[in-house]
Amino acid sequence: IVRWLAWSLIVGGSGWGWQLANSDGDWSIIQSADAMPELWTFTSLLYFPHFPMALWLMVGAIEHVILMVRQQNFIYPMTAALYFGLLILTHTYTALTLALVILLFILIEFFKTADKRAYFLRMLVFAVICLPFAFSQALQFLSSDMMQKWLATAQMPSPPLISWLTGFGIISPLAL
Repeated sequence: IVRWLAWSLIVGGSGWGWQLANSDGDWSIIQSADAMPELWTFTSLLYFPHFPMALWLMVGAIEHVILMVRQQNFIYPMTAALYFGLLILTHTYTALTLALVILLFILIEFFKTADKRAYFLRMLVFAVICLPFAFSQALQFLSSDMMQKWLATAQMPSPPLISWLTGFGIISPLAL
């Protein structure tokens, strides 16, 4: 348990701060995440340990969201929200992407369920627990000078609209 806790603290606390300790805030020494693809697993684990942590949290969030939707147990909205909230703090971009998938899944399942009141209460518990994580991260992005500097240098252009339509146009019917 000690090793797992140590690993979790290292991964959860990883970010730009420890890399900038000796740089006096010089952001030019930091490589883009694109320069270190996740295919190089060993190097990626050492250089960007928040990626595998985000993947673990994403899998846990998906598993517990499915359990939350399909079972009448109020523990699953809490565990799903905890996984998703930690994902928000660890890798916000992945959390935003997953949020769209979760919302679509919840909406589709809402129309299939018989007991809409109990279903709505479980989703409400999930949302209420997730909100402090989202507000905390939004506040961090909006108020931290370090995050403002990082956001200014980490600009990634969006793909053309036709790529989005083609990608989601093929995937969406399969998801339904």
